[in-house]
Amino acid sequence: MDDALLLRLNLQLAALLPAGAVGQIDRIQAADDASLTPLELVGRERAVPAVKRSSGAARRLAKALCAQLGSPAAEIPRGPKGMPLWPPGVLGSMAHDDSLAVAVAAATNGTCSGLGVDIEPAVPLDDGLLPMIASQREQAAIQAGQSTGKLLFCIKEAVFKAVYPTDRVFLEFTEVEIDFRQQTALTNYGRTVFWRAFAEPHHVATAWW
Repeated sequence: MDDALLLRLNLQLAALLPAGAVGQIDRIQAADDASLTPLELVGRERAVPAVKRSSGAARRLAKALCAQLGSPAAEIPRGPKGMPLWPPGVLGSMAHDDSLAVAVAAATNGTCSGLGVDIEPAVPLDDGLLPMIASQREQAAIQAGQSTGKLLFCIKEAVFKAVYPTDRVFLEFTEVEIDFRQQTALTNYGRTVFWRAFAEPHHVATAWW
């Protein structure tokens, strides 16, 4: 990916964020695995190098965002269910695909109480998977051209990451209903979440409440 395309992605990401939040997308680099601290490696000691590199890339971005928010972090270890443990005063989310990593963060005293992000390659979702992730209404919206199955997957992943650190409720894909016109999501236990997304050149989605 050339620098111009990376700049475009970061400008698009900035437009998806709520007020006060910051974010960054970057290439996964060969040396990113070496940046992981021993604590950040806990649970991934035997992971293949590609997994370590992607984790290191996401954390490299996340640490830069923490510093930007005035809450520097020497490390961001993995907590329960693998979610990142952010420094005091910061909430956020990380994700990656095969080539890119993304992180978003905001101050805990800001405009949102939960923040999530996901990034996926801009490739079609296997048709056989759509009924597993989409309600009948969502499938109808996709057929009407309001979204694609893969973008719906990306949005729901961002929603999960936004709500789980606070609500601690494991959600199936069909337990979150996406409203494409209102750009909101509703969990089966009543949490309303806002989201924004774009589909090219990668699928990227943010979610917050």
